[in-house]
Amino acid sequence: IVKIIDPLINISIYVLLFLLGLSVGTNQTIIKNLDTLGIQAFLLTLGAVSGSVFFSYFTYKFFFQNK
Repeated sequence: IVKIIDPLINISIYVLLFLLGLSVGTNQTIIKNLDTLGIQAFLLTLGAVSGSVFFSYFTYKFFFQNK
């Protein structure tokens, strides 16, 4: 049953991402404010990745590294 469901889940995800892209691409408010939204999205992504790397490093250092 997993062999049947796995491809269906992947196809469903691709269709949903495509529909999300269509809805964002046809939204004039988003398109008009793309420069501002792009900067905010970049900063949010940069903060999330930096925080993840920072806390992953210290978690590894304090809990998993042999001293």
